[in-house]
Amino acid sequence: MNGILLGLLAALLQSLSYLVSAAFVRRHADRPSPSTALVARSYLVMGAFAAVCLPPILRACAGRIPPLPAWWPLALGCIATNMVAQVAMFFPLKLADASRVSPLTGIKILFLALLGMAFRGDTFAPLQWGGIALAIVSAALLSRNGGRLGLAGLAGILVCCMAYAGSDFFIRLQQEVFKVHAQTVENPLPPLLANLVIVWVDYAVGSVLALAVLPFTGRYPARVWPRHVLPYALVWFSAMCFLYLSFHLLGVVHGTIVQNTRGILSILLGYAVARLGGSVLEHRLPPAVQATRILAGLLMFLAIALFALGSP
Repeated sequence: MNGILLGLLAALLQSLSYLVSAAFVRRHADRPSPSTALVARSYLVMGAFAAVCLPPILRACAGRIPPLPAWWPLALGCIATNMVAQVAMFFPLKLADASRVSPLTGIKILFLALLGMAFRGDTFAPLQWGGIALAIVSAALLSRNGGRLGLAGLAGILVCCMAYAGSDFFIRLQQEVFKVHAQTVENPLPPLLANLVIVWVDYAVGSVLALAVLPFTGRYPARVWPRHVLPYALVWFSAMCFLYLSFHLLGVVHGTIVQNTRGILSILLGYAVARLGGSVLEHRLPPAVQATRILAGLLMFLAIALFALGSP
């Protein structure tokens, strides 16, 4: 139950982050790379927070965490694919509401399942494959609802899902390194602290990548930092803390399925924002279109239930 609750919190925070990022990208749509600009700047903020937390933690945990050479390449792979996914996500967010785009990321589960089969020998029951198929049907229904996203939007969703699946798989590999190391020391780190260390190291590495990318993102007014960058960074970093802990408790595939409830949460948030007059972020839609979106979200939830019921 704790793992499911953490996954739901991660899903809610990610849904909020999509609204913040959509506001930034649409406000600065006339600039060449607003998506990359937001990601690079937010990773600097998250990396600064991680850099403050890490030194005392690493000193206190000396000998209780795996040697960095054993897993920092996994951290690099995790954060690089995550950054690619976030940038790719902004392409469809420029074309459609977050409440429509977010549920489409549910097809990530297919790529994650294929990675597990290819590199970890994972197997899935017929009921679980049924859940995966239903998730794809739900995504296809949503992609056609209210007009097409277009080739660029759908390509952005596809790249986003593939990259997110890769990032989640790298999280799994890092957690496996920590579990193996815990068996070799007398006083291993508590799992909660171990996973927070992984998050902090990942985003400290991410800040280095962000520094390399930042000069190519152009100049933005200073006000974007408190208005967009800081809120996005705080919401996203909190979501990742909950996500990593959920993956530890449930496993990456099951945790990802729980996380896919962000589709329903995004639809509800989009409805609330539109009702409150936030037309820049979400458009008010006819009841029939809203009903179709809710149906697509419920189909995604049913897919989650099928996958969980098919677990051994």
